[in-house]
Amino acid sequence: MITRPASYMKVSPYTTNSTTLFIGTDGGDIYKVTNANSNIPLWTDLTPPAYEASFIGSISSIEFGASENQIMLTFHNYGVINIYYTEDGGATWQNKEGDLPDLPVKDIMMNPLLNSEVIIATDLGVWKTNNFAAASPHWTHSYNGMEDVKVTSFDLRTADNTVLAATYGRGFFTGQFTATASIDEVSQNSIMIYPTVSDGAINIKSNTYTSNATMQVYDMLGKLVYNSKIDLAHEVSKTLHVNAGTYLVKLTGDGLSETHKIIIK
Repeated sequence: MITRPASYMKVSPYTTNSTTLFIGTDGGDIYKVTNANSNIPLWTDLTPPAYEASFIGSISSIEFGASENQIMLTFHNYGVINIYYTEDGGATWQNKEGDLPDLPVKDIMMNPLLNSEVIIATDLGVWKTNNFAAASPHWTHSYNGMEDVKVTSFDLRTADNTVLAATYGRGFFTGQFTATASIDEVSQNSIMIYPTVSDGAINIKSNTYTSNATMQVYDMLGKLVYNSKIDLAHEVSKTLHVNAGTYLVKLTGDGLSETHKIIIK
């Protein structure tokens, strides 16, 4: 059974008749729980013995490759190995840190079209490798306009293999996996709204769109709570006098249509 607080949990996307849950802890332990939705779950400790691999720190993500046997594990600590991988369901683990600088890693994702390509979310932006299968992968920065911002998580739209990267206070960025080349440089939305969590004061900035636009803010019930014209030739500051909650900011103009999520605390 689990002996440390859980730091990450992931339901296997390959679960069929029963629910298989993977749990990582703040002490570097990883467990597989089969029949997790039943009264008789089966716990399996996948943490390797210390002489095989040193899982030190807090587990920040558990992600999968082409099958449930291919598990990628990340840690978000300094001074430790932050990336591990198994091809046999956790029986043995491989160090995939390679030449990555000493950076906390928040999330990891494998290209579903090209399994040798993997991207990671770090305290210093997105990094990628095209030779993840190598004993010591080579990692490079993958960003365009993102700057050295902390990236907290990834999400994948499987319809077109578009990756969404969420940052800490700098909005969202997107890129796309392909089958024949490395992921496009993660590119910024044409509009940046920050901070994404605020007391109502937000900034709107664009490096590509420099015309007038309409800014509309909707609550999660679809009610329009703010409507204004803005000039995106310059950075715009606005203060929203609304209740705490989650809102959608819609920006429209000539050739422009974007929606961003913000949180007012």
